[in-house]
Amino acid sequence: MHYHCEVYLEELPKNVFEAISEIMEPYKLWLDEATGECRGFWDWFVVGGKWSGVHTVTTLDPLKVERFYKICEEKRLFWYGVKKPAKVQEAKRREEFLKLFPGFEGPIPTCRDRYRDEGYVDDVVSVGKVSPRLTCYTLILPNEVLHHKIWVGFGFCRTDFDGHVKKALEERGITTGYLVTVDYHR
Repeated sequence: MHYHCEVYLEELPKNVFEAISEIMEPYKLWLDEATGECRGFWDWFVVGGKWSGVHTVTTLDPLKVERFYKICEEKRLFWYGVKKPAKVQEAKRREEFLKLFPGFEGPIPTCRDRYRDEGYVDDVVSVGKVSPRLTCYTLILPNEVLHHKIWVGFGFCRTDFDGHVKKALEERGITTGYLVTVDYHR
């Protein structure tokens, strides 16, 4: 399964992927042979990935975003193949997106390479620009990791973290820094 994670950075480094790799390393999935328990929560990740563009999407009109996805589904613009190459479909999605959001600048959230390690420019956002609509499964802060659900040995159990990022940051008095979108696999 893929999960949406937001990782907090106090300052913006030259190489975001390297900084995220260092932060993520202690949480890498591994088997404790002495106890037989699995530790950590990821075995693979990229910056952005399936959630690339979420910072942008959460600032747009949600009704227009929903309409955009319906149009793309109706026109089958998310399907690729020999008769419908990815680049052609992406151009058509971009055209539909710009009809709903004229004047939009930057990478279109649905026209991205989901496996690009370093992500896209809008996969990093300053804390001050975080939308109240931004939610995630995991939020990594300097002294804690918040998960929407945790494994309790026989199933997943909800935690006190409801996934709302801005609320969690405000509750902890975090007003500066940056968030980076991460797609991790477990």
